[in-house]
Amino acid sequence: MRSRVALVALVALFTSSAQAYAAGEGVTLTAAETKPRVMATSNPASGEKELLIEGHASLVPSTIYVVCQGQRRSVNVTQLNGFSTFVSASYSVPAEAVDAVVSYDDCLLLVGQVRLALPRERLASVWAPPATRSASVQGEVIGVLDGETIRVRLGQRTEDIAYLGISAPVWKSAKAWHDATDMNRYLVLGKTVRLSSMQARDHHGRLPALVYVDTTLMNAEMVRRGYAVTAGSGLDGERRKLFLELQARAKAQGAGSWADARLDAVPVAAQVEAAPSPSGGSLSLSLPSVRERAIMDALDRLDQIRR
Repeated sequence: MRSRVALVALVALFTSSAQAYAAGEGVTLTAAETKPRVMATSNPASGEKELLIEGHASLVPSTIYVVCQGQRRSVNVTQLNGFSTFVSASYSVPAEAVDAVVSYDDCLLLVGQVRLALPRERLASVWAPPATRSASVQGEVIGVLDGETIRVRLGQRTEDIAYLGISAPVWKSAKAWHDATDMNRYLVLGKTVRLSSMQARDHHGRLPALVYVDTTLMNAEMVRRGYAVTAGSGLDGERRKLFLELQARAKAQGAGSWADARLDAVPVAAQVEAAPSPSGGSLSLSLPSVRERAIMDALDRLDQIRR
């Protein structure tokens, strides 16, 4: 009788996991014979990204870790089911960890003493934001205006899209502006992009959005390469934290525009936001006009001659 109860409980445990798996999309990260068994899922109702782990209780810790680019992020158990020594645990993965996993190729999952490679391409099909997997909000980049603005053909119309949550300012150097623009052009010009989290038009008439090329978030990529900084609102707390981590690492490594010793430690945009105008109002930094860009070019050429 006891063995029958145990069997029923074990079947129920597997059934609950299967139902949770079937409720959304899922990817198995371990082979059938591997212990513990690890699955990645996405709940279609809540949108939460989860990891499900099944196995002997000693192999299912209360906290697991996602490691990307040397950064370790903890993921705590949110639900634990079990019978005897066999357990099934659910872990809700924070947004910053999800963004990191679908952006980088070398991420690992640490489950106790077990180290698992996280397959970016496979996980992106489950964890990438829905808009990045939908053809309804996508278009071709037909122009790059600067390090934070692209021109995208969306069906029958063309829109200027600003990278949400970042700024690629001049930083008191025409070279920095050109370098950021060139890098942005290299990364996206002529490519198909998918837009997510689109905001209302800003005062330049642009549509701020998260911009993806395949599964790479270009907003974060420009910061990671050192050609932009985290700025403005619109990012959730976890994603903003990720951007700030990327920014700090780029600055410490002297990546991109941070390598230019002439740059101030604080970008012009940040200084403008913090400084009051003479009239007591706030100042805003507008995009360079054609004339201003010509002046920047001239100053840049003069600077090169002086060298």
